Amino acid sequence: MLSSLAIYTFVESFKRNSPFSDLVPSTSDFLSHPFQSMKLLVEVFRLSTSHKSREVAEKRTRDVDDVEKRRKFRKAHGMPTHTGIAGWLGWNDTDVPDTPAATTEDEGGESPNLAEDMRKRKKFLGIF
Repeated sequence: MLSSLAIYTFVESFKRNSPFSDLVPSTSDFLSHPFQSMKLLVEVFRLSTSHKSREVAEKRTRDVDDVEKRRKFRKAHGMPTHTGIAGWLGWNDTDVPDTPAATTEDEGGESPNLAEDMRKRKKFLGIF
């Protein structure tokens, strides 16, 4: 009884959300031919799943193309190509500060690389 209610709920929600809802067999077909109806339901579900997969793949392709177009636009107009937190902070790939453990300190107590990085970096709101 519980599994039949679960199947009924799944089929009804599938009918409401799927573009292939017209291919799902009717409730009376489930009662008169349960195995054929289940087989047809599985085929329609596979069709719907492949349709959704194609849509997602196309969307990802469009997104990748859009990112590539933005990169080319920035390059053509001389805009900075840095994105993400490094672009927001104004760092280049070579300007990313080292960790304190990775730098060696000289007699002055300061790391020469760290002091150099602090001079190169633009400060955000005068603090960072």
